[in-house]
Amino acid sequence: MSSLAHRLFAICLVAMALPACSLPDKTDLLSLPIPGVEHYPFRNESWAPLMETAAELADSFAAKGANGFGGAPTLAADATLTNEDIARSVDELLGPDWQRSAGFDSSRPHIHIMAWETAGYWHKRFYVIATWDKVYANKEGRKYRPIISVYSRP
Repeated sequence: MSSLAHRLFAICLVAMALPACSLPDKTDLLSLPIPGVEHYPFRNESWAPLMETAAELADSFAAKGANGFGGAPTLAADATLTNEDIARSVDELLGPDWQRSAGFDSSRPHIHIMAWETAGYWHKRFYVIATWDKVYANKEGRKYRPIISVYSRP
């Protein structure tokens, strides 16, 4: 009987330890192909507030259990895309190993925050998009909304 109890105990320990041994998420968040969003090096009135927001978000990653800051590329969303359109696309691209995350916000007007985190307890990663609510036009007349994405390292 004691031998059976020891075996069950060992099996339980192994079952609890396996999730800790899972591999960290390797999603390429820099190249996430969000429809209607592309890399764009904008420099307008939104740039400084978005960069400050990105720095604040990156600082908060470690406090929430991530390995640290991975990057913050500037992006442009087609002016017709809503924040919910972007969020739905990101939900689909990230898949079931990710979930929407709370606890990230911006005190700056004109900035909306959307956040995701890996669903597991171990190897926590974050992906946050900060969008500017004003529409701009580039030299060719294409209308866009400035965005910055901030993510943690694997």
